[in-house]
Amino acid sequence: MRESGASTYLRNISQDIIDVLRIHFPQNYREIFTLAICRLVHQSPLKNIEFLYENFMLSVEFRGLDLSKNRLTTLIQELGNNKESTAAFMQTFVQNTENIVFDITHLVLQSNKMQLNQKRVSFYRLL
Repeated sequence: MRESGASTYLRNISQDIIDVLRIHFPQNYREIFTLAICRLVHQSPLKNIEFLYENFMLSVEFRGLDLSKNRLTTLIQELGNNKESTAAFMQTFVQNTENIVFDITHLVLQSNKMQLNQKRVSFYRLL
């Protein structure tokens, strides 16, 4: 049995987002979208995303995604290093401005041993 309520609804109203993700992240747009839906619907940590994906109808449409916690960690690092594509993606949805701000303070790492264990707000100057 697969969950088809919230994830299917969000998939159906988000074609424009998927189309823009496909342009800016052609290799990973399905993983990015699925991760976002899982986090939105379940507020789940990365270690549970693969399980959620397997139980979502998205796993039928987006077959064969590797959403293991190790792959997702790498994906998030890749996205963090690809500021140009991230900014270009976000610029698609923002009109008549050169700057955007997005709040990621809720993404605080749990490990006390990591140097990145701090709240951050990212600012991007858009091209």
